[in-house]
Amino acid sequence: MSRVEWSAYKASFRIRSQEAAENGRLTVVALARLMQEAAHRHTLELSVSLHELQQSQKAWVLLRQHIVWNDLPSMDETLHIETYPSGIDRLYTQRDFYATDAAGREVATAATTWMLFDTHRRRPTRLPKAISDIEFPSSLRVLPRPVPSTDDTPTLPDTGIIYRIGYHDVDYVGHLTNTKHLEWLMEGYHITGSPMTSGAVTVAYTAEAKLGEVVRLSSRKGVATLYNAQDKEVSKMSWQ
Repeated sequence: MSRVEWSAYKASFRIRSQEAAENGRLTVVALARLMQEAAHRHTLELSVSLHELQQSQKAWVLLRQHIVWNDLPSMDETLHIETYPSGIDRLYTQRDFYATDAAGREVATAATTWMLFDTHRRRPTRLPKAISDIEFPSSLRVLPRPVPSTDDTPTLPDTGIIYRIGYHDVDYVGHLTNTKHLEWLMEGYHITGSPMTSGAVTVAYTAEAKLGEVVRLSSRKGVATLYNAQDKEVSKMSWQ
């Protein structure tokens, strides 16, 4: 079997004012968006981007992510992101992210797990050879992947926050974007008074949420959940 050679992708971003929170620092949601932009650019190099996948009615779907951050840079400062595929587990592929500030200090990491989804048959499908044939060096740094919370204790009472999924909330296949999931779940994180300058969250994406649907946010200390109109969980975020 021929093996696919690859290298990590590196990108630098200047923090825009709209990406900063009230403390002037980059938000976790904006961080996730920048990481995904870096990943998208890397998939272009690997010829497995959304452009190639659309032609065969396929799409990348994020299943889980674990984000750790500490003293993110402020607006107008620079963030450097390095990303690469870090492993394969049957139908799933892993991608890791490392973010450093202008001084070279590591300020955030993210461990993500993805699957390739057949948008016509509505089911997972095999990974492309550009991914499944990657040669992973034994010295490769691989981030830990905490298991998402399985605590079934209800997160009710609701926060009273209800979202209707609009045109600007969905991706090219009509699904609520994973960063919009994260944005709304982070509201539950904020409500509980959890720290903003540093922290770690684990997110599991469990069901589709589509254009025009309504989701509601429930949260308690350590867990935030989005439910659809049928009270089915669509995503859950946990933290310590």
